[in-house]
Amino acid sequence: MAALYATYLLIMAAWSLSWTIAPSLTLAAFLAVSAFHFGESDLDTIDFAAAYPPAVAPAVFASRGILLVGLTMASDPSISVPILTELVGHDCHASHPWLYPAIVTQHVAVLHDSHARFPAASTVSAPSARLWMCEMCRALLYVAVFRLTDPLMGFAVYFGLWHSLGSMAADIAFLKAGSHPMFGTSVASLDGTGSNSGNNEKDAIDAIAAHQDRVTLGDFARCYRAAVPYTAVAILSMAGFYAVFPLLHNDAASATRSTVETVETAATGSQQVDTSVRLWAVFVMAVSVLTGPHVWVVAAKHSLPMPPPPVHHSDSGIDVADSQADWLTA
Repeated sequence: MAALYATYLLIMAAWSLSWTIAPSLTLAAFLAVSAFHFGESDLDTIDFAAAYPPAVAPAVFASRGILLVGLTMASDPSISVPILTELVGHDCHASHPWLYPAIVTQHVAVLHDSHARFPAASTVSAPSARLWMCEMCRALLYVAVFRLTDPLMGFAVYFGLWHSLGSMAADIAFLKAGSHPMFGTSVASLDGTGSNSGNNEKDAIDAIAAHQDRVTLGDFARCYRAAVPYTAVAILSMAGFYAVFPLLHNDAASATRSTVETVETAATGSQQVDTSVRLWAVFVMAVSVLTGPHVWVVAAKHSLPMPPPPVHHSDSGIDVADSQADWLTA
């Protein structure tokens, strides 16, 4: 665990230092890493390896991420461009009229191409044509959300309703497959028997599989209870941040039109800077520092093969070995 925490702190320090040394390059790296992370997490349940060459999955992940990050940046440049300008310290000319339709069109084209290339003689676990149509509808729903709101609120809706819940569900399924103590279960409690006869043994193994494949509201409740101390620290930290950099309590759109202060810049001399824009810029930096290790953990998780849970016999039936939890932290 010491190595894990050391890596966490090292990644956070690297992001913090990079914002100081090369803000433009750091912003580009942050947007690129975020785009791939969002795409990978959003399409986590699709078994690309069952029917497509290895290069297809990263391409689709990148395309979905470009859609999500691009919608945040290009759906309303009057809100996003001032924040980007504050981040890099010079004007960001990102309000090209062709940018928004290009962002949407590229992803629709990638999904359509993936659908068109769907092989007829594929395995059962391969993505179906119906799945690709569902993903097309979901992508268009994202576009509608960003069009009906502003980019900040649109991203908040996406992050809260899709990304966070989807990532948590994937993590729960991952931990249950490894019989993590939080979700560990005795087969005897699943099938209601203590016998290890042939039929009951098969039923017990089936019960393990059914338990691991299903993510329930109770699983979410366990995670939320375990996360209460960390959530409390995060809320208190944000409250303190809010107190230091007061953001006027309006909606996200008016937040970029609130308090204005005058600062001196080397290039342009006296220049007006919106206080809330500066707050959003600092917030983006903080997010990059805090989520850098999270992106690393998710990428590492996706690179690990998931072994079948070990099963051993006991007097009370068949239990999933608790040692599987050790594999998860190895």
